Amino acid sequence: MGNRKREKKNARKISEISKILFWKNKITMVLIGTSFVLNIIVWLGLFMLTKNGQTILIGHYNVFFGVDTIINLAENGNSWELFLPPMGGLFFLVVSILMSIFLILQLDRGTSEKEIKNSFVSNKSLSFMSSRLLLIGTWVVQLILVVYLISIWLINK
Repeated sequence: MGNRKREKKNARKISEISKILFWKNKITMVLIGTSFVLNIIVWLGLFMLTKNGQTILIGHYNVFFGVDTIINLAENGNSWELFLPPMGGLFFLVVSILMSIFLILQLDRGTSEKEIKNSFVSNKSLSFMSSRLLLIGTWVVQLILVVYLISIWLINK
């Protein structure tokens, strides 16, 4: 009986810590929120580009070789190539959020107070930094997708 009470108490403590460090943290919420907004902007921008009335879009332009990818919107099922980068960005965003939550939940497990005091960088700070770096990386990926959207718009106008 004592172990179950201790496990419930530890689970409650972990969930409180994860709420404070992850869901109630302003930096984390700004990173996740802006990442979602940027991804939605890319989706909407590409969708508006396909509804512009053009039947052929340039999907990729290389400075050395010229046009690499031409997307024919008149053929059904061919526009998926245009939406592949934002799909990858959304996948990366969801995986990064899940991994960040997992890292935050690892903060209270496996480290003792003595280990934290005696080490220069503790497992807790590494988990927190790793979680934050994942979210910053996701934000940078979404910014790169916005650059992708701008370049596709400029090439096809």
